[in-house]
Amino acid sequence: MMKSKVIDMNKIAEETRKKMGTEEEPFEGDVPMAKVQEAVLDMIESDRLNNNKFVYLFDSFTHKSPSEFINFAHKYIGFAQAWIHCHMEHKKIEERYKQAKEIEGDLPEDA
Repeated sequence: MMKSKVIDMNKIAEETRKKMGTEEEPFEGDVPMAKVQEAVLDMIESDRLNNNKFVYLFDSFTHKSPSEFINFAHKYIGFAQAWIHCHMEHKKIEERYKQAKEIEGDLPEDA
């Protein structure tokens, strides 16, 4: 109904990590925030150039705090029409995490 597009910054960070390394030597360490932000902005700019107008829904962010994410969004994307803070039960979070990471059974301790 809203012609929306979900942006998962965690997924974008993983894709960026793969691009930063090679098959022989994968990139290790944290992906710089600037690289993740650049990938998000490139995606949005590509949509604009192709005359696609979306409502962007951020499923996650990789900033250290919500305020850092909001500052990034305001500066480069514009002021949001709405901010929706969602809360999810721990059980549902585990289910989504296991599905995203393709884990069956119990979660490992480091998850």
